[in-house]
Amino acid sequence: MQHYKINIDIRHLNILSATILLVNAVSRFVNIPSRGFRLTVLNVQWAVEINGRFPFMLLLALLVVVGSEYIFRSHPILSEPQAKKYSTVRHWILPGMAALGGSAAMNLFPSGPRWWLGLTAVTGLMILSVVGEYFVMDRKDVRHDLAAVGLNILGLTLLAIVLSALHASEVRLAFAIPLIGLMVSAIALRLLDLSDSLVPAIRYYALGIGLLVSELALPLFFLPISSVTFGLLLTLATHTAVGVAQARVKEKNYRSVILEYLLIDGVAVIILILALGR
Repeated sequence: MQHYKINIDIRHLNILSATILLVNAVSRFVNIPSRGFRLTVLNVQWAVEINGRFPFMLLLALLVVVGSEYIFRSHPILSEPQAKKYSTVRHWILPGMAALGGSAAMNLFPSGPRWWLGLTAVTGLMILSVVGEYFVMDRKDVRHDLAAVGLNILGLTLLAIVLSALHASEVRLAFAIPLIGLMVSAIALRLLDLSDSLVPAIRYYALGIGLLVSELALPLFFLPISSVTFGLLLTLATHTAVGVAQARVKEKNYRSVILEYLLIDGVAVIILILALGR
C-alpha cells in the first residue's frame, strides 16, 4: 500500500461539505416552533420542551455519520482479508459530535458576520474530523501519528464547544447532567482508543470518566461562572482523567502522571481565573 498517497474520496468529501453548509444555512432561516410535552416518571411530572432547530441538528448529525461511513468504507485497508471484522463505528464519534455540537453552538450566535464565520469554522472542524479519522484507520500509515494527535486536540476542542453551548442553553439539570456524562464518555472512549484500541478495559475507563466529569459538572452549574469557563474546566478535567487512564492502561507509573496533571491543571485554572476574570 502506498502510505504516502492520499487515497481519500475527495468527491464525496466535497458533497459532505456542501451538505453541512446547506443544512446549517437552511436551519437558520427556517423557523420551526418549539414543541413541549409533559412526561410522568414515578409520579413526578417533567416538562420537556424540544427546540425547533433540534430536528435539523439531528438530521445533520445523521447525514454526517452516513457520509463519513461511505468515505471510511472506501479505505484500502478494508479490502484486505484480515480486515473483515473491522468496525468503523468508533470513527463516527468525532464527526457526529462535531455536527451535533457545532450546530448547537451556532444556534446561540446572532445573525451576521459572526454566524457565517462560525458556520465556516464548524464545517472545517467536521471535515478535519473525517479526514483525521480516515488516516488513523491504518496504523501503518505514515500520517497515523500526526492524525491521532490532531484528533486528540480536535476532540477536546469539540468537547469544550459542546459543553459551553449546553451551559449557555440553560438546559434543565435533569437532562444536562446525563448529556454531559454521555458526551464525555464518548470523547474519552475515542481518545483512549486512539492510544491503545486493543485493551477492552478502555470502555470501563471511558464510562468512569463520564461519571466523574458529570458529577463535577453538578456544582459548577450553581457557581457564577461563564459558559466558556464551564466548558473549559470540564474539558480540562476530561483531559486529565484521560491522560491518567492512558498511563494506567500502559502500566506506567501513573502516580507521577497524576502529579504532573495536577500541576498542569493548577496552572491552567490560574490562567483561566486571570484571563476570564472569574
